[in-house]
Formats: sequence, structure tokens, C-alpha cells
Amino acid sequence: MHEKARDFFMNVFPKLKVYMSMHQLVEIYHVLAFRGAKVPRSYAKSIVKAIMEDGNIIKVAVTLDHIEEAVRESVESGIHV
Repeated sequence: MHEKARDFFMNVFPKLKVYMSMHQLVEIYHVLAFRGAKVPRSYAKSIVKAIMEDGNIIKVAVTLDHIEEAVRESVESGIHV
């Protein structure tokens, strides 16, 4: 499994475009720095900064329209937003 994971991150992942909301980016920092096994805040900040600077990770702003659509779909599907 480790070999497959290594191959994925070395050969496949660099070619992918990842889309992430700005909210997810803040959540990553919060989870790393303030929950569970808490890493030092400076380390959490460096991870978030690396994501912010990575051109293969497209950061998307969440708009009010996105929130309204997500809530509507959540109500219809019963799936948590």
C-alpha cells in the first residue's frame, strides 16, 4: 500500500488540478492547530501557506449562492453540507 501511495503522490498527484474552497482551507488550519492531536500552530500555518501557494490547488471563494444551493441540496438529499 505504501508503494502505491508513494507512486500516486510522485507520479499522479502533481498532474491533477485540485479545487478547494477557501472555507476548507480555514477548516484544515483549525483541525490541525486546535483539534485532535494538535500540531504547533506554526506548522499548521506552513501547511496552509503551502496549499495557498500551490498552483495545482485552485482556491474557490464560497458565495451566498453556493451556500443557498448547498443547503437546498442538503434538505433534498438528507446529506450533511
